[in-house]
Amino acid sequence: EFRRVLFRSVTVTVFPKLNNDSCGTSCGVSCNSCSGCDSNCGFTEAEGEQMDNLYFKLEEIGFKNSPDCRMDFVNTSDIDYSIERLNMVLVTSGKSTVTHYTYGEYMNENAPIIALNSKIISEKRIPTKDELSKAFESFP
Repeated sequence: EFRRVLFRSVTVTVFPKLNNDSCGTSCGVSCNSCSGCDSNCGFTEAEGEQMDNLYFKLEEIGFKNSPDCRMDFVNTSDIDYSIERLNMVLVTSGKSTVTHYTYGEYMNENAPIIALNSKIISEKRIPTKDELSKAFESFP
């Protein structure tokens, strides 16, 4: 019996949590503008490990489910690009868009955000490997 296999093109987009800005109010969303900080800027080590594990899981599951899988890990330090990509994902997912004024608050409340072909599959937490596998399998 001949079985036809359809290959799906999938783009996985990940918006990580914004850096924990421990430098104070003058540093902005990204720590690139920090100078003279007396404490470290950025993710805690545990958060960094969780995000690394998420990236590995997504690549493993993504390429297993689709030979044409692309990963887009959004660099949130590029604010304009990040807002543009996030708004595309929000519109595709039937949600309201963000502005430069609402971006930081939205990301702090909802990141990490994971989308498949610009449709949000997970917000606010890192899904388990099983949850990610099910999301890929049920994705049209």
